[in-house]
Amino acid sequence: MKIAYLGKLTFTHELYEKCLKNGNDVLISCKTLAGIADAVRNNKAELGILPLKNGIIGKINSYDLNNLKIIKKIKLPIKMSLGGIGNKNKIRYIISKKEVFHQCSDYIKKKKLQIIEEKSTVSGINKILRYNLKDTAVICSEKAMKYHKLKIYQEDISNIKPNYTIFGLICPK
Repeated sequence: MKIAYLGKLTFTHELYEKCLKNGNDVLISCKTLAGIADAVRNNKAELGILPLKNGIIGKINSYDLNNLKIIKKIKLPIKMSLGGIGNKNKIRYIISKKEVFHQCSDYIKKKKLQIIEEKSTVSGINKILRYNLKDTAVICSEKAMKYHKLKIYQEDISNIKPNYTIFGLICPK
């Protein structure tokens, strides 16, 4: 089956690994959540994995579900952690996706960090590594940080613990 998701080491990938993994699947990496919906709508994928609602921020509205249906909802625990490549005491910027900033807003305000928005948590990691941004930290999963050999500065920085997201499996109507 062709399945559209946000890319390796994202939370859509984590959901796939935990709940859907099948040796015959072809994963189609999309740059945005809207891209996942478009891939399914345009028959490039038979199924898509999209976050629908988060326990902290509520409904996630960064895509259009016209001509799509949700066939299953799955609740996934989400732990947002902070990491990077530089000295954690010299961090001035924080990079991730918009929804993550809302989920970790208390920590960001407390540390007085400036926000840099990216399309996914993993694209934030890639930007830090590509440009050697030692004054910038990323908020993402610990698994993604460990894979990319980033230092983990602080674990589980979400406003409310436990944090969770409800994902939808989508297909064409």
